[in-house]
Amino acid sequence: MSIKIFTHGDVDGVASAALISMYIKKDYEIIFTHPHGLLKDLKEFSSVGDTLYILDIALDEVSWPDTIKLLQKYGERNKVMYFDHHPTPLRFMKTKLKNIAFIHEAGRSTSELVHEYYRDKLPIEAGRIALYGAIGDYSDETPYMRRLYSYWDKRMIYFESGILSQGLEASRRMYDFKRSIIEKLVSGYLPSDITELIERAIEMSRREEEMRKRLKNKIHILNNLAYVIDPEGSLGRAATYLIGLSGRSVGIAIERRGDIAIMSLRARRGDVDLNIILRKIAPELNGSGGGHPFASGCRVPFNRLNEFLRKLDSEIGRYIQATRYPLHISP
Repeated sequence: MSIKIFTHGDVDGVASAALISMYIKKDYEIIFTHPHGLLKDLKEFSSVGDTLYILDIALDEVSWPDTIKLLQKYGERNKVMYFDHHPTPLRFMKTKLKNIAFIHEAGRSTSELVHEYYRDKLPIEAGRIALYGAIGDYSDETPYMRRLYSYWDKRMIYFESGILSQGLEASRRMYDFKRSIIEKLVSGYLPSDITELIERAIEMSRREEEMRKRLKNKIHILNNLAYVIDPEGSLGRAATYLIGLSGRSVGIAIERRGDIAIMSLRARRGDVDLNIILRKIAPELNGSGGGHPFASGCRVPFNRLNEFLRKLDSEIGRYIQATRYPLHISP
């Protein structure tokens, strides 16, 4: 039996893993994963009897029943803790879970949920790490996080979180490097103490600005969305910049990986709920998608990408015009 931490590789996921590490104070293994790959990774890297912590990983609209079934099986023998803040699948019912501690609340970062849950067993420095994660997910203005700010200078926290965010973004699949960052955070290092992280953050900022300038010549604009294929940089950042460059409600940055189109989507706040739309239409095209209302991810077969974009453009238009969009979702 061992302790396994399954987490996302962004700031919120890394900060949450650091908080769990500070709490358990034992040997553990960290596995970086994502919604579409969680079920596969659970089968590959864990077994009955392991203590599991799943952090900042949305339940995939297609595979969530099998994921929950497996976790409930594991929970019969040992502890299974699931911390997340993403909207749950459309037909998911938290009240029917067995053998899983499912700590969930949309609108708060996973870092906040973990810190609040274990706050009596964490040192004061853990609050600083929780703030890094919350800032990284634009969720640092909740009542709980505002209380944590009272212990720290906000300008310093934003500076450190910015280094961590940019440095991690520049290290997308460098999982050993991210594990080393978690270890250093647990040991009391500030992000600004870590030379390699600073270097990566500076380089990331330079590349991001170059990418932003290139987008003007690569953008494709539909009625309600704008997209770019292979922006040669951060998909999430590119999607955000597309909104400003196009004036559309949604920006989409797309990367081809084999036969799959991997997408990051951003929406202008108040216009649409990407999570609802993607969880509805992506499975219709043998894909999966979801996340937050204004920031989501999606993947579909690349040969159906144009079909997906047309369908999504239409759905966004319907959403903007309708005042009661949930009526369009089949029960």
